[in-house]
Amino acid sequence: MMRRIRLWLLAACLPLLVCLPVARAAEELSAEQIVAKNAQARGGADAWRKVQSMVWVGHVDSQNAAAPNLPF
Repeated sequence: MMRRIRLWLLAACLPLLVCLPVARAAEELSAEQIVAKNAQARGGADAWRKVQSMVWVGHVDSQNAAAPNLPF
């Protein structure tokens, strides 16, 4: 019985150990590095300069608004 509990605890902790280096690497980035990586992932600064128009579509959910689901 105790061996089974230990195996379950080990299995539960393994995903945490796998994700730990990724979380630690993210903590070491500066704000400038994060912005640069984001821009690069979206095609780089040159691609952003070529954009002539952009459309965002979505909705805002709010329990306190007159309409609970407001499109924008």
